[in-house]
Amino acid sequence: MLSSALRVRGQRVATSVHLLAAARLPSAYPARYLSSAPKELSPYQKLQKWLQPFVTGSKGLYHENKQAWALRRRVMEASGRAGLSRREMLLLRQAHRDLLKSLPILAIFCVPVLGYAAPLLGYQFPKQLLPWQFWRPDQKTQFFREDVLTRAKTYPELAQLLLQIEHKDDTLQEMMALAKAAGGGGLRPTQVAELAPFFEGPAALHALSSKHIHVLAEGSALFPSFAVLNKLLMQSQLEKRLERRMEELSVDDQQLLKEGVDDLSLSELEFACQERGIVTQYGDIEKLRAALKEWLSMYDTDHFDPETNPQRLPPSLLLHAPALSSFAKPEDGDEVDPTV
Repeated sequence: MLSSALRVRGQRVATSVHLLAAARLPSAYPARYLSSAPKELSPYQKLQKWLQPFVTGSKGLYHENKQAWALRRRVMEASGRAGLSRREMLLLRQAHRDLLKSLPILAIFCVPVLGYAAPLLGYQFPKQLLPWQFWRPDQKTQFFREDVLTRAKTYPELAQLLLQIEHKDDTLQEMMALAKAAGGGGLRPTQVAELAPFFEGPAALHALSSKHIHVLAEGSALFPSFAVLNKLLMQSQLEKRLERRMEELSVDDQQLLKEGVDDLSLSELEFACQERGIVTQYGDIEKLRAALKEWLSMYDTDHFDPETNPQRLPPSLLLHAPALSSFAKPEDGDEVDPTV
């Protein structure tokens, strides 16, 4: 009897222990879940996270200009025979542009107290005040597309100004009429190249009117947001700037003809097409590559040799080419709304 009573009491105690453990489980689980929940960032951590893109962009801008200075020193030491690659040449061209664009925001950043507003202004107007090192990849694609579409608004006027130039023959007018009758988006790149004598003569930069030069400067502006400042410059100043830019672009074309475009990254293709004012589907690497190849088809690629037969086109032709031809232009239904 005694053993039976003890056994029953033991079972009751065990049952009570199990019930007590079960009663405690619900209160234990939330504590475990709360311990794995993400902790809220402190104000300092939030500030760090907010400033991170600005810090990263500043470092990228610093390293770009540091490399550019090293390349300039190398060119000077080699007396202009350094043999730079295309990427190095691009870095040399782009470094001073990026630094110049960032000067206003950097100046504000250096002012005591007021400097805290620099990131705010940069984030509010990244396209206007910050170079590409501060942009996200999607912003870079969007801003390049917007810039090219803004420049493309001047293309119809440029084409009309060309048609008004008096010439001994009507080759351009005939080509444009045939292209319009065929329903195309303009001349083929090879047809544009056939107009080289026209752009070396009556349509050469020095022969264009002041209005034509200013429209041309607006249509080829790397930073369309500041293109209005070109109106403050004299025609001769704009001509020199346009000639210098087209000389750089011509050298870049020679290097692309030599090295090819198949190994270029999305970023490099976007830079190349934007610099030339090519309207195409930015963000699509294959369409960008096809557009750049179309541009290079203006040259006689079958007989190109960088040493014995370099290919050169008149600066005025390179400036007007985007207005006369469509280089892999997107279909009407595929064109991306720049406001998206």
